[in-house]
Amino acid sequence: MDASLLSLFMPVFLVALVHMVKPGPYIMAITSLAVSGKWKSILIFWLSEATATTIVYLLLLTGLSIIPQGFGMIFIFIKSAAAILFITIGFNNLNKELNIDPAAIEATKEKITKAVFLQTIGAATFMALSNPFNIVLIIGIIPAITDSTSFTLAEILFIRLTTLLANITVLASYCLPLFLLRKKLTPSVLKKIRYVASFAMIGIGVYI
Repeated sequence: MDASLLSLFMPVFLVALVHMVKPGPYIMAITSLAVSGKWKSILIFWLSEATATTIVYLLLLTGLSIIPQGFGMIFIFIKSAAAILFITIGFNNLNKELNIDPAAIEATKEKITKAVFLQTIGAATFMALSNPFNIVLIIGIIPAITDSTSFTLAEILFIRLTTLLANITVLASYCLPLFLLRKKLTPSVLKKIRYVASFAMIGIGVYI
């Protein structure tokens, strides 16, 4: 494999890991299904959301490629905006009520368990397109940590595979214990995870 691609792995993986670890409605819906042992519903939802997000990656990162490589002011703006957004998100999360909206979780779970396959794809696509963290990660953080606004198809696919690996790592860390130990992950543990993730987001903003 090309050394330039391998050099992208660790920074993209670590940032994607922080992006995924915060237990929002997406994670909470999947973990609630894991508590119930509904692994088929998890698989359908995950495949649908992952496919939709992959399309978003291709569209957004390909769009960035039309920006001239030497057009420094645009890159500086993207990098600064990404830093501000991550710091703002981190502080907002620290100040927010740390309880996940039960209605949002239940609505997502109901779509997974009761809707037909095409409806499930639609719900997952909407979640992928409406997730602000995905947009910030794709058009802000990834160009900042790779020092580039131009990506080849191979680079885009490698970046997406890396983020999928982070996604699978986080989901496995949540779901496997739930499958085995059912309801052992207490709300207080989730609150601690949210605090850690919020500080990590602030740290990313400061770093970039």
